[in-house]
Amino acid sequence: MAEGYERGRMRYERLTEGYERGRMRYERLAAGYERGRMGYERLAADYERMRMSYERLAADYERMRMSYERLAADYERGRA
Repeated sequence: MAEGYERGRMRYERLTEGYERGRMRYERLAAGYERGRMGYERLAADYERMRMSYERLAADYERMRMSYERLAADYERGRA
């Protein structure tokens, strides 16, 4: 009787240890996933800021190009 109890207790302890190892592994994986997700979100935000900055630069360039074309046209009219 005591021998069966002892085998059962040892099996329970092994199962508990396996469960704890699995739980700790899951927690490490979840933490890694969370770090990766946060890193991705930071990259996405950086990309969005860069895209908006590029669009502002493109708009500034377009305004300067049009201004230059007007100046060039005025200059050509003045020469004629």
